[in-house]
Amino acid sequence: MSTRRPSSSDDPPHPPPSQPSADDDDWNPDATPYIEGYDAPDRSSSGPLVGTGVPPVVAVVVTRDGGSNLAAALESLGRQEYANLSTLVVDAGSAEDPTPIVAAAMPSAFVRRTTASTFVEATNEAIGSVEGAAFFLLCHDDVEFRPGAVQALVEEAFRSNAGIVGAKLVESDRPDRLQSLGWFVDKFGFPWSIVDAGEMDQAQHDAVREVFVVSTAAMLVRCDLFADLGGLNPQMGGGGEALDLCWRARIAGARTVVMPAAVAAHRGDAALGDEVPSRRLALRHQARAVLTNYTPLHLLRVLPQSLLLAFIDFWFAVVRGRFEAAVDVSAAIGWNIAHLPAAIRDRGRVKRLRRADDDEIRAQQIRGSAWIRSVVQSLRGDGDRSISEAFAARARGLQGAGDYSGYWTVAAAFGIALVWLVGSRGLISGGVPVVREFTPIGSSIELLREWWTGWRSTGLGTSSAAPSSLGLLGGLAGVSLGSTGLVRTLLVLLPLLLGPLGAWRLLRAASPPARTAASVAYFVNPLPFNAIAEGRLQALVLYGLAPWVLARLCRVAGLIQGDDAVPVARGREVRGLALLVALGATFAPITAVVTLAFALLVAALAGGREAGRGAVGRVLAVAGVSVLVAALVHLPWTLSLLSGSNRWQLLVGASPSRLAPSSLREALVFATGPHGGWFSVGLLAVGVVPLLTANGRRFRWSLLAAALVVMSWVGVVAAARLAPSIPLPSTELLLVPAALGLALGAGAAVSAFERDVVGAGFGLGQIVSVLGGLGLVIASLPLTLDMVNGRWLAPRSDLDVAVSSLRGKALPKDRVLWLGDGDVLGAQGWSIGGGANFVLTDGPDTSLASWWPQAAGPAERRVASILAEAARGERVRLGHDLAAFSVRYVVVAERLAPLPYGNRVIALNSPLRTRLAEQIDLDIVDAAPGITVYENPLVRPIRATATQGGESRPALVDSARPTAFTGPVRDGETLSVATALDGTWSLEVDGRDVPLRRAGWSSTARIEDSGTATLARTTPIATTALHLVQLALLVALIWFQRRRSDAPVEPRRHRTVAS
Repeated sequence: MSTRRPSSSDDPPHPPPSQPSADDDDWNPDATPYIEGYDAPDRSSSGPLVGTGVPPVVAVVVTRDGGSNLAAALESLGRQEYANLSTLVVDAGSAEDPTPIVAAAMPSAFVRRTTASTFVEATNEAIGSVEGAAFFLLCHDDVEFRPGAVQALVEEAFRSNAGIVGAKLVESDRPDRLQSLGWFVDKFGFPWSIVDAGEMDQAQHDAVREVFVVSTAAMLVRCDLFADLGGLNPQMGGGGEALDLCWRARIAGARTVVMPAAVAAHRGDAALGDEVPSRRLALRHQARAVLTNYTPLHLLRVLPQSLLLAFIDFWFAVVRGRFEAAVDVSAAIGWNIAHLPAAIRDRGRVKRLRRADDDEIRAQQIRGSAWIRSVVQSLRGDGDRSISEAFAARARGLQGAGDYSGYWTVAAAFGIALVWLVGSRGLISGGVPVVREFTPIGSSIELLREWWTGWRSTGLGTSSAAPSSLGLLGGLAGVSLGSTGLVRTLLVLLPLLLGPLGAWRLLRAASPPARTAASVAYFVNPLPFNAIAEGRLQALVLYGLAPWVLARLCRVAGLIQGDDAVPVARGREVRGLALLVALGATFAPITAVVTLAFALLVAALAGGREAGRGAVGRVLAVAGVSVLVAALVHLPWTLSLLSGSNRWQLLVGASPSRLAPSSLREALVFATGPHGGWFSVGLLAVGVVPLLTANGRRFRWSLLAAALVVMSWVGVVAAARLAPSIPLPSTELLLVPAALGLALGAGAAVSAFERDVVGAGFGLGQIVSVLGGLGLVIASLPLTLDMVNGRWLAPRSDLDVAVSSLRGKALPKDRVLWLGDGDVLGAQGWSIGGGANFVLTDGPDTSLASWWPQAAGPAERRVASILAEAARGERVRLGHDLAAFSVRYVVVAERLAPLPYGNRVIALNSPLRTRLAEQIDLDIVDAAPGITVYENPLVRPIRATATQGGESRPALVDSARPTAFTGPVRDGETLSVATALDGTWSLEVDGRDVPLRRAGWSSTARIEDSGTATLARTTPIATTALHLVQLALLVALIWFQRRRSDAPVEPRRHRTVAS
């Protein structure tokens, strides 16, 4: 029998009339042909169904370049014993005509060639031309039906009064493994699979059951139902067509069941129909199903919950660094907003066929969220475990029954999260105070402009590369729609969670209790909470990233995993470590130095092993290259930092100060602020335990922990000896390695107890282990009291509030001169000797740009000289001298916060403090206690003056941006600019260049012709080029790191409906 190939004159395939056959003896459905909502065709005129034929079925096989898979699928259909089965092969754009394959495999099949590009379009186009069938059997071209499958599907359709029936899909290569038995769905449209991927088929699911969705790989659907539903939705193609069709069938009153007796082997590699939908498509389809299929009142209940779930999903992805997943969520929402008109039209069609209300639909859906259930399922190791046991299994990394050691990690994670939330509630709701390094971020546009153009607004202005932190935080502020307070709060509080998580990942080769001990010991350390109370942002950043940096280095050396560790991809480790160092150096440049110090310690310990001799070179090479790459990522600021005279000050993050550093005794118990004390001795006790009890690689962990602690203590002693002549990092910054070392020691102590102490005879090991455990408990006790404050004892007010009264008086072009000890000012500045520093800002508001100032230029050196002369009593008209710099206010800060919130006095130990009160042209202004403010009545709020005949007037008063000024000028005037200009600036009068001349720290120009003058700066090409290199390198690092090209990737199993 020849295979027919369609042409314009061909009639669509019609099933042959029902004729009695020997096969009819097997047809005995035991259910009435009536289906609620859909009346079966009236067959009373032709007699009863049994004995006169079986319902005609048309199998629709959609293919594209099916090849041998198509042949096998057709042969399996040919082996079916169902008497009234016709087959229609729909070719959707194959490179070669499949007719010869069809003719060889199933000569009776029809072939229809179409230009449709998707499974949905091809199916709708083909089925629209079929008449006279009772059922359609939708098939992929890579499905092989076992004998009797079609008859079982049809029988179950009548027996269960079902409009849609799905087959049991098994893996083609492993027939004893289940692939799909349908899905349940929650109210948000998220599917929940009945079987696990690769689950063994032991007849445990062989009962007929009602489901919400079945796969289109082998789906039997009533023809009249399919026609009333309008076929498959073209906008839901790519994985969502089954969800949409089955949901609408439910609304129309039809049931969907799965028939396990109908078995089909599914390869899952078809060119059409088998594509695994991307997460973005799956989210898009689920949201579209929700928008389309609920009634208006029920949609008002579900839609806000769905948006809340999407919000959680988005930020959960952002926090984990899964930015692609976050984009998927936002893209799915955006697509549905853009296609709302089509969704409204679909709602109209759904309304016309509705026979089941939403309460009936919800009764057939699962409770809660299938998305959350899928997360739990991915964590579960044993299907019989509870949710808490599932998380424990995930934390443990094992799936053995009866092992509940992972509960330690679960309990610790919830405890840390609870303490963090309760203890930070005041900072979350009220914002982070402006204390020391907790400076305001400033305007997003201004930060990005300063970073890109390289014109620094600090001081009196100069051309110098801006730190990358300005670009990063400016971008984050823009993404958060100007919520700079939210960005500051996250920047301060997130390290409290990232640090313990990094400590947990550091001991990847240890047991969950050991990893939990390390995480808890790192979290309860007073160090980060003192950093918050004292305003030490750099210490917080290093605290959050140090465990991750050390984990990378230990992984390269095999120090934590042991000699049997799997070799790591060096390129991947370099990229990962470079990104960590670059991120840390954005806010704490000393991160690069700490990374190299960690590398030396790890290399020294790794070199002591016979198997680790080659690890020394690897660790040093990876660390060195990573730091170099991180420096390149920060171009051009790296060049500015290394070439500036204040390079050491910027590198260590400290200004010259007369404040006495913490003593070694205070450092031992981490009492660098209001937190800490003798309770912290418990951390020292648990850190000593593994030195006495550990063996093997656990002893190496304890040696590394001890080395980190000693390194910190040496740094504290050196700072005490060298201060105040040499500015050194804050004590909190120096103690970060010690905190990490004690956490590592705590983990090593628990691991040594499990491996080296348990089972041994009673002795010193058991005693010191118990004492170490008690020490960790004792060290944790103060935290339960400290969190009651809700702000970690950070000041409730700040300098920003103290000078708020100046904002209404100061004009935008007024400068404010800040004086104070180098350890109290909210920005790094320039020294005037004796531990005193000064900072110049535009207006009374400090910003992030002031924390990393450029090296002092002629203007800053002139201001320092004037202040030094005033301190010596050589100047009594300081207001007149400062007026030339447009300084209106002089603020002397001697407290971190005004009274009564800041009790600690950090006095300005300089004669200048008393000399300021003697100046005859400075007026004292009432301010908060601890803050002294002087106003300069001689200042004029101008940056440029035009002088002619001894008379001066303001000039260039119009400013479109900080680097462009305009205004009218007259012939014969001399223009003086109170800003340190360089060769990047140019002056034009009506388009004609006017030369600028340096006059000390300022600039002047002689005006020859009247007109409109424009003073503007042009960004150097080299600066732009370096920024492009910076961005390209950063994108390349992230791209190649996320590709995971160096690591083997486990192939993912096919899922027809993605969750």
